[in-house]
Amino acid sequence: MPPGSRMAGPHVAEEMIRLIAITCLAMSVGCATRSTAPLQDATLIGMNVSSAIRIAGLAPERRFAIDEPPGIPRGIKTHDRRGEIVELYVKRGDLPFSRNMDWSLEQFQTTTVIGVARQHDGNWSVVGQVMLIRQMEATRLPTKPSEQAVPSDGHKPSSSISTTSSTAPADAH
Repeated sequence: MPPGSRMAGPHVAEEMIRLIAITCLAMSVGCATRSTAPLQDATLIGMNVSSAIRIAGLAPERRFAIDEPPGIPRGIKTHDRRGEIVELYVKRGDLPFSRNMDWSLEQFQTTTVIGVARQHDGNWSVVGQVMLIRQMEATRLPTKPSEQAVPSDGHKPSSSISTTSSTAPADAH
């Protein structure tokens, strides 16, 4: 063995297998657009952001911009009348890169909505083209009731989700 080299132990092989499995899962989820969002969210796809905000009764958050990767604008974070977080996604490249995320809401107004993510009771639902992390959160398997932590008030949280397929094209990553 050359000086300064380390011998790879079984833990390194296990870690490599785990990383490969996570990568395969991420690629399979990222390549297939999922739809778990309420039906009305699907109607927002194809509208400009201004119309979607008005029709769905959304209010942009104070820090509204969503960027992925950093500096690349992907959408805006809003909330609806019930207080649920609703993210509207736009096509990557519709707005310029900004290291400081200093886009104005007006810049997003004429861009087209290509995806919607909604958080309800801690669960995400998605339709169309959204960030990979939201797709993964929306398609995660609910935990078994016996595995759920019980809060101090004694009530078990609900984590049920439903998944249906969408025919919208997948987001290119």
